[in-house]
Amino acid sequence: MKNLLYLLTLFLFACGSSDDSSEAESNFSIELTPSDGNEVAIDQIFSIEVNANEDLKYIWPSFDNFTSSGYGSSSGTPHTLYYALDDLGEKTISVRAKNEKEEVSEKQIVVNVVRGQAIKITGLQLISFQNIHGTFDPEYAETDPNRLADLAFAFSKHQIGNGMTPDYGIRLWYRSAILENQGNLTWDISPENLYMKPDQHLYFSLGEVDGELEAANLLGGSVPYKELSFAAYLATKPSSISYSFPEIGLEFTLFIEWPN
Repeated sequence: MKNLLYLLTLFLFACGSSDDSSEAESNFSIELTPSDGNEVAIDQIFSIEVNANEDLKYIWPSFDNFTSSGYGSSSGTPHTLYYALDDLGEKTISVRAKNEKEEVSEKQIVVNVVRGQAIKITGLQLISFQNIHGTFDPEYAETDPNRLADLAFAFSKHQIGNGMTPDYGIRLWYRSAILENQGNLTWDISPENLYMKPDQHLYFSLGEVDGELEAANLLGGSVPYKELSFAAYLATKPSSISYSFPEIGLEFTLFIEWPN
């Protein structure tokens, strides 16, 4: 019996030793260095440098703990990620990277986004648009409010794309709820926390939404938005700004909250 136990012990030890020797530990690791510390203002461009002790082959930045998107290609080290954020509060940016041997290293960094000089867009009221009070759904009688436009608007602005490059483009920022049958032509969007730097341009779109179909452009022409500027109001800081485009019968008011 003693000999049997001795042989069994030798066998288990040998198996354990074999497993340990076959699993080589990886020394691959990355480090994250933000360009502006851990605090940035709304729409402030900043970068994160990803350094590694080996050449990077793939990299994957994420704001949602890697539940969406995936790896992008990289070459060598370091690699720089680019951001401009417009949501207040602490944001965790996670980065996964692979080396040439497909080994993975992951790090996180927390960035606190503060308001800085950003304005907050709190509301929008339509004064007029093409065919206001007119029929958009002709299957309804002239006295039926269901014939009126179901309205939605959208804001776009210049934003950085996926963070892998510093390239800017005009991208959808916010799409409103639908006002059925014109509603009261007013949206309260204060709860949406729409902050932006006032030296940027804002791009406004307006459409008539028919069920699940895409909104039909109510601005006319081939460009589906109107470019808005706040430059003339930086000194006076009004709580509301009216914009008028008489060539298409469009007029609306934006309600603005300025920083203290």
